[in-house]
Amino acid sequence: MSMLSHSSNPAWRKSLLQQFQARNKQTEPFESVIQTCVSLFERIDSIQREKNLAISNQDVSSSSGTIISTTSSSTTSLLAQNIEKISTLQTELKENQKLLQEKDATINDLNLKISTLTKQKNELKSKNNDLEINIDAMKSKCQSYQEMINDLKEQNTLLSDEHTALQIAYNSLNNQFQQQEIQLNQLIGRWKAMKTKEADFMNEENEKQLRLKNEKTRKQLEEDCQKMVVSSATIKEMNLMKIPREKEIYHQLLDYPIPQKQSFYFEAHNEIFAFKFDQKTNNLISGGGDRKVKIWSLDDMKATLVEVLTGSNASVTAIDIFEEYLVASSSDHASRVWTLNEYRLRRTLTGHSNKVMSVKFMDVNNKVVSGSYDKTIKIWDLNRNACMRTFFAGSSCSDLVNIQENNIASAHIDKKIRFWDSRSDSMITDIMLQGKITSLDCTNDNHYLLCSVRYVETLNCFDLRMNQVVRDFTAESFNLGCDWTRLKLSPNNQFVACGSNDGTIFFWDFQTGKLERTLHNDRHSAAVIAVEWHPKGDSFASADRNKNIVIWS
Repeated sequence: MSMLSHSSNPAWRKSLLQQFQARNKQTEPFESVIQTCVSLFERIDSIQREKNLAISNQDVSSSSGTIISTTSSSTTSLLAQNIEKISTLQTELKENQKLLQEKDATINDLNLKISTLTKQKNELKSKNNDLEINIDAMKSKCQSYQEMINDLKEQNTLLSDEHTALQIAYNSLNNQFQQQEIQLNQLIGRWKAMKTKEADFMNEENEKQLRLKNEKTRKQLEEDCQKMVVSSATIKEMNLMKIPREKEIYHQLLDYPIPQKQSFYFEAHNEIFAFKFDQKTNNLISGGGDRKVKIWSLDDMKATLVEVLTGSNASVTAIDIFEEYLVASSSDHASRVWTLNEYRLRRTLTGHSNKVMSVKFMDVNNKVVSGSYDKTIKIWDLNRNACMRTFFAGSSCSDLVNIQENNIASAHIDKKIRFWDSRSDSMITDIMLQGKITSLDCTNDNHYLLCSVRYVETLNCFDLRMNQVVRDFTAESFNLGCDWTRLKLSPNNQFVACGSNDGTIFFWDFQTGKLERTLHNDRHSAAVIAVEWHPKGDSFASADRNKNIVIWS
């Protein structure tokens, strides 16, 4: 049993043995001293007994008298020797006691050191146990990390195999793509050739139709002139005048009075930027922040949605109409052309690098001009669906107007109006005004150009023949609401209309510059940004920045 216990617990037995051996080493120097002290104490006791015995004998001898006189000198001598020995022994005892005290102090110091070392040993054992626990935890983590590394290696191998397979598939698809691209380029070349032939054919057809139309107009005018009977003075006056165009004659025969009251209103878009009447169908076409162009039928004191034209990827900023075609500019850097009979998207004119703020059909066949915030003006050929010419204005364009067949005026935020010839690459001239120009409009005879000037809060009339401002249109509470607020001349050039920041519409007499009337209602709770006369002259429309279009009569 002891052997089993010894074999099972060797550590504590060894520790006890070591402690006993250490104790023996500490006490061994003091054993001889202690034994000497014990022997000295025994001798002192013996001498003390002898002394006491001598004293007793002396007392006995003194009392008897006779015994004292007979005491021998040898006893006295022995007593003196014993006293001397006692003194010597006492001296040695004191020295041994002093030495014993020093040894006790040394033993106390050693015991203190032993307790300190024992405490340090226990602390080291505790730290060792903690370190062993940490080592075990680290070993466990290392094992888990090793397992993760092995899993990641397996996943990496799988991904590498997949990547190799995908690379092979990509190379195959890339080869197919290159072949398809070659075929596409061939098809594009054939398509361009076909479109060129088609464009040439369309140009010939348009020229034929234009010649027939001009010939018909000339014959009609000749017949009308033969029926007219005028005096010689009237004939002289007619010889001095330029023969107006058909459009001028048509509009001059109609009366366009200033509207007086609201007929009805409707919500067109979440935010309205532009709208225009279609002269052929009398429909109202609007564009707004919802990226849509909407066509409205205005009958029975209400607006009915006829069609929605889609394709724009941002807000529709401007609209223009020519015969069966509609063009609209957008903030997505492009303009688009739709047909009004089929409501189909026919052309997308891309090339600007910023939002397009204005787009107009030119009097030249199948040409469109656009102005953008990228500081350029572009002329487009719809037959080729390509940009013919780019003018670099140096300032963001806010509006355009076509003055004659090849002449264009552009309004810019740097307070200038610039004039361009579509047949030239450079600007003809420019005009500096006092504020940011938001819109332009031109009279039917192309003699006067009107512009709205923000921050000066006025409309200027510019005489293109005299090259100077001849008239201003102002009012006390008139303020342009935004950088794209549009003014509008009546089709017979009798009145000028423009909306204000507070929702009021102002009407001036074009010839005198006098303010004729203002219109306001609760429906226009925001700035009025566009106004438009109906082609027949029986109504008037206005739109604000929010949602509302108001029809006036």
